[in-house]
Amino acid sequence: MGFFTNTPSAQPPGLQPLTRDRVEAVLKSLDFEYDVDEDGDIATGFEDGVYWIFVDEEEGILSVRGQWRSILPGSMHAEAMQAAHEWNRERIWPKTFADLTDLQDVFLVTGYTVDYQPGVSDDQIEQHIRCAIGTSEGFFEALKERFPEAAAEYEEE
Repeated sequence: MGFFTNTPSAQPPGLQPLTRDRVEAVLKSLDFEYDVDEDGDIATGFEDGVYWIFVDEEEGILSVRGQWRSILPGSMHAEAMQAAHEWNRERIWPKTFADLTDLQDVFLVTGYTVDYQPGVSDDQIEQHIRCAIGTSEGFFEALKERFPEAAAEYEEE
């Protein structure tokens, strides 16, 4: 019954607790450039997206959130939601959604979260970061094809 009561069990061999320091060490080993903000959140960027890596050491949760660099006008919110829905229907990850801000801008966002409460290897951290960013970049590439005007506008800046 311990599995369903969320009672921690012994850590499996070869796995260590998830820590921000371990995530940063993996990013360094991959030669990824990144910054850490005052809250300890990690930010990095790639061709089509900006990414935030959140580490909840207490709960053992690793979450990678991505945001497409292009911004759509609020009038395109329904179409952006449809693009996210189609991606989610056809693929397992990352989960995608369209966020309409108070300023009536639409941001297309990805999310990839993993529970490492039992522990994690460095190889697993690397694999999940690569997967989160790689599949997000795939979504953002598809968005460039679907919304070429928005992509071109960003590239001009």
